[in-house]
Amino acid sequence: MKIRKILSAVTAAAVVLTLTACNDNAKTSTPLETPSSSVSSSSTSEKSSSTESSSTSSSSEMSSSSSSSSSEQSSNSSSSSTSSSSLTSSSSEQQSKPESDYEYEFNQETGGMEIKKYIGKGTAANIPSTIEGISVTKIGVQAFDCCAELESVTIPNSVKKIDVSAFAGCSGLTNVIIPNGVTEIGQAAFGQCSSLTSIVLPDSLTKLDSFVFVECTGLKSVEIPKSITVISACEFSLCTGLTSVIIPDSVQIIEEDAFLRCSELTSITIPNSVTKIGSRAFAGCTGLKNVIIPNSVTEIGRIAFSECTAEITYKGKTYSSSEYDDLYKAINGN
Repeated sequence: MKIRKILSAVTAAAVVLTLTACNDNAKTSTPLETPSSSVSSSSTSEKSSSTESSSTSSSSEMSSSSSSSSSEQSSNSSSSSTSSSSLTSSSSEQQSKPESDYEYEFNQETGGMEIKKYIGKGTAANIPSTIEGISVTKIGVQAFDCCAELESVTIPNSVKKIDVSAFAGCSGLTNVIIPNGVTEIGQAAFGQCSSLTSIVLPDSLTKLDSFVFVECTGLKSVEIPKSITVISACEFSLCTGLTSVIIPDSVQIIEEDAFLRCSELTSITIPNSVTKIGSRAFAGCTGLKNVIIPNSVTEIGRIAFSECTAEITYKGKTYSSSEYDDLYKAINGN
């Protein structure tokens, strides 16, 4: 089953259908009695009456017919007014539904409705939990892309996946709560949300794709949930306002450029679960002073901490920035 509806089009279709119904009703109404039919009927009886009485009778019937016509026209006008009022009410009711702010379709992968495009206006978006009785389970590719005026969004618990660039470029968005139930957030889903200061990530989340929060310059702190095992490439790169990151002991890999140029980051705790730190993972994090790399790390990119001045401790030995090459050799075993 595939369902795709654009609500503005549905509203327009409803108007057309209503108008058509009104026209059909007008066509099936009893035809107005015309003066000519009265005259014809009157002329049949003219032979048995005088010319004067015939003329009087004919005039009387024409007057009666005209009165009947006016009455029926008035009735039709009233009916048209009622239909118009009904149409306005129907259209207003349609527009007031939350789903009228969205284009959507059924998604086979998630088994529910997918929000394809936000077509609403204003600073707040409230994504409905159901549309046409079916759960909303996915926010699609670029669904809210570049909605610069958007300041807040409510995501229902029914959503399982937030797709690529779903909220990218929403420069006015200040905070987002990702509900428990979301398992995957796609590439650059919140990229360049420059006003975003905080984000709540649920324990249901198992995949944060690359670039998810790239260039979120207003982001101050983030706590990565314990369900995450990989911090993907460029995940928080260019988050120049980021000062605090909590990495849980479920994380095993910190990929390349994960925290590239997070210049305000003053400290980072790498848990014992981490085995690999990618190239440039913390490059340009000029605010870092002291970093401890746990013994569990057995692979590190050669320029993982390039442009940094932090003192880094590994297996009890501390390395200054001029000794990073020695550090990389100690970890990689060559």
